[in-house]
Amino acid sequence: MTLSVPRAYCWDACIFIQHFKTSEPATATQRQAIRRLLALNEKQQNVVFTSSVTHLEVLPKKITRDDDVAEQKYWNMFRSKYFYEVPIDAQVIKLAREIKDFYFRESDAKAQIPYRMMDTGDAIHLATAIVNGADERWMAWSRQRFGFYKCSVCRLVG
Repeated sequence: MTLSVPRAYCWDACIFIQHFKTSEPATATQRQAIRRLLALNEKQQNVVFTSSVTHLEVLPKKITRDDDVAEQKYWNMFRSKYFYEVPIDAQVIKLAREIKDFYFRESDAKAQIPYRMMDTGDAIHLATAIVNGADERWMAWSRQRFGFYKCSVCRLVG
């Protein structure tokens, strides 16, 4: 008998924000995908994890103290061995630095090209996904934030 390993998904803070705040930009298809993934997670058919930096990005800025119900629902998501946070360690920090360096571009005033730099939180989320063996990393980056990078789901290949 072979044991089946559930598929592992790493969520960026933006996915939590889209799930809890209907005012955040997300298509009906994206919201449906989040709900479908959560339903499978409740049945223990997948694993969802996120970097511990997510709490800093989501609370209290996006899910405010005035929204006690949403905040309690947020914290309750982490009460399962199939849905958890991953602490930031030296390996994640080193890889996040390499990722930031890779995506950095100096500005060029002559060519009117602005500098480009990945946000530290996004680099940490991506490094967390890679170091912890995520099959997919779910994020919600927009063209406004990253003119060079847009996707809602990134499949990580080794």
